[in-house]
Amino acid sequence: MGLLVWSPLGLGRLTGKIDRKHPQPPKTSRLHETAKYGPPVEDDYLFTLIDALQAIAQETGKTVPQIAIN
Repeated sequence: MGLLVWSPLGLGRLTGKIDRKHPQPPKTSRLHETAKYGPPVEDDYLFTLIDALQAIAQETGKTVPQIAIN
């Protein structure tokens, strides 16, 4: 069986650069251009997910992207 993971970091949403304190991606981010290609995600759902990823990352000593990919 093969597996093809499409955009494991949620088109840049799960890179650790976006959170409740920083809801907009940095100006240099490609997310401004690529977000239109992915499915829309409600902010509340996204930030709830990011909060959970940050908690796991802090608990394990890993980064948010490492947790998202794993």
